[in-house]
Amino acid sequence: MRFTLEVRKIDERCLSSATPFLPEDDEYEMYLNALLEDFSRVDVICEVSRDGSIFQIETNCSMLPADLQAIIKPILKSDIINNLRFVSLLEEFSILENKA
Repeated sequence: MRFTLEVRKIDERCLSSATPFLPEDDEYEMYLNALLEDFSRVDVICEVSRDGSIFQIETNCSMLPADLQAIIKPILKSDIINNLRFVSLLEEFSILENKA
């Protein structure tokens, strides 16, 4: 199964005691790369790539987006996410799947 996960950089409305400052652009890239590395260590994820703040995730078994979200929730709740915000997780459908 293929999924698209999108995150975004935090902005002023996200600032709190846990995140008192906005990350610099190079720090933002570092957090995105760390997230990519963390996703690559998840057992059910067989392939993951990133284009900007959008991650393409392929799992080695059939699951719903909610199932994948539950599996990666500890990553999304880690310190990395203090500098990123979850936007969406959607299942990708291929043209062949839609014709079936």
